[in-house]
Amino acid sequence: MEAELLKPLVPQRPLSALAQRVSEYIPQRAAVPRREGGAERALTGFRDVTATISGSLLMEYRDMFGWGGAGGGADIDERKRQLLQHLNSNGKYHTFKEQLKHAVVGVVRERYGNRTGFSDSAHCHAFLSSLYTFLSDQLHVGLHQATSLDNPPETTPTPVDFDLLKHFATEAEDFQDYQLAERHYQERVAGGGHVGQYWYDYGVFCLLIGQLDKAEQCLKEAIALDQKMIPALLLFGMLSAIGERFDEGSEVMELATTSDPSNIIAWCMRGLFYEMQTERVLEEMCYEEAVRVWRGRKERTYLTIGGGREGGGREEDTIRARDSHREGTREEEEERDGEGGEGEREATTGSGPSTTPGEQQDLSPAEASGTDEPTASSKVEVHPEAPPTTEAPPTTSGDEREREDPRSAVFLQTASFLLDVHALKFAEMCLGHVVTSSSSPPPSLYHLLAARLHLHRGHYSQARDCLTSALQTDIQSSWAWSLLGHTHYQLGEFPEAQQAFERCLLLQTPPPNQHSALLHLAHILYNEKKFSQAKEMYLRACRASPSGLTWRGVGVACYKVSHAH
Repeated sequence: MEAELLKPLVPQRPLSALAQRVSEYIPQRAAVPRREGGAERALTGFRDVTATISGSLLMEYRDMFGWGGAGGGADIDERKRQLLQHLNSNGKYHTFKEQLKHAVVGVVRERYGNRTGFSDSAHCHAFLSSLYTFLSDQLHVGLHQATSLDNPPETTPTPVDFDLLKHFATEAEDFQDYQLAERHYQERVAGGGHVGQYWYDYGVFCLLIGQLDKAEQCLKEAIALDQKMIPALLLFGMLSAIGERFDEGSEVMELATTSDPSNIIAWCMRGLFYEMQTERVLEEMCYEEAVRVWRGRKERTYLTIGGGREGGGREEDTIRARDSHREGTREEEEERDGEGGEGEREATTGSGPSTTPGEQQDLSPAEASGTDEPTASSKVEVHPEAPPTTEAPPTTSGDEREREDPRSAVFLQTASFLLDVHALKFAEMCLGHVVTSSSSPPPSLYHLLAARLHLHRGHYSQARDCLTSALQTDIQSSWAWSLLGHTHYQLGEFPEAQQAFERCLLLQTPPPNQHSALLHLAHILYNEKKFSQAKEMYLRACRASPSGLTWRGVGVACYKVSHAH
């Protein structure tokens, strides 16, 4: 006898109640901070507009009457009349008036605080008289600043490219220059503190350098700005578990899974959270839900860092891209095998109300490379990844995909995300579940993720052994060759590192951390006095992702080449 409940015995709390509960821990605030100094900005804008209009009027006058001065008073009045008629006929008078109108409205609102009309005519007349006197004085100030030779023109500050700062920070992380990387992250937060993603990125970096308290504060800022940022909720819940604040962490984890119930990573991390509490029933419930969503394959999502990570954590992007070669034939195989169900389809989902909404295609680990390889990410919105590459691994039949262990695939996918955000303890727990959840030998991706875990902890010999095992399974894995090159580089085995980097760059599918591989290979070639080859590597890095480090390398290599000749 089997009984099935139509409704849960314990009603699930609605999303609004969970959001309000989390707001008690982390109060929400406006995404855009309140503007300060508005009166001064409005006044500066009025002066700039008057200076611009006066310059345009001067050019119109010179076009009509030349550069010579007027004669008597009657001549001046006639020229004024002709100029006014000319401006009215070509519409420029109305244009200048509208420009000045917006500037005056800004001054009235910001300086005087008036945003409504006047009910008393006497009060209105007094206000207009005061405003006219003030604007006349400011008009003369603006004209004096525009025509004075003593005051040099103010330089417009260069706009900050926050994506470029993220690239610079990632590049500094690759060479373990954490002070420089932190400076770039702080500059992003200082210039765009109203963007939750910048706080999230800074929090992930703080996890890398082991500053858990600062990471928690950054994640709080990200959640306060955007309570639907799933990765920030998950990491904050993880830090709450580490700090043994289980009640607070439970609310945050429940909000994450309720906001996006089709998110495999959220369910699996919630299960890890309950595992730390030894809540076996809730832990198993979350794992089973993650497996159920994985089997559905309709609305599986994976969190991505916007712009991609070049510094050693974006391996799954390449795996995802390689599988695009098979998408055109997958439906034909399903129809031929009679298995055209939902389990064999990939679906895209768009989520998140943030700045770059979009859709992303997610893969199962087995579909990625013939083994268990997931997709990875860590941003709340799902968006398109980089353009797909052309390498296609051997296709996997539907029967082989059916034999794939879903529980191992879920833990591998979660472990990859946790390594991306430097949550090593939780990633190790996931890899342990992969070993215990299946009786078959661990897949190739397990060895790659274990190697990444050892690299994070500085255990380079163990990482080398794991990568050797991975390459025995898939010798064409550019990701594995790239990680092997980094491992040899850290061990000081530069000839072996050079061979591994060159091998990964020769493969049809580039490694996900190609920029880092190019820079390390160029550095090795430069130290071996192979300046021409080093210059080519630096130039190749410049074409893909230019930065101060790459251009400096090009300059130094060119100097050495010319000096050698």
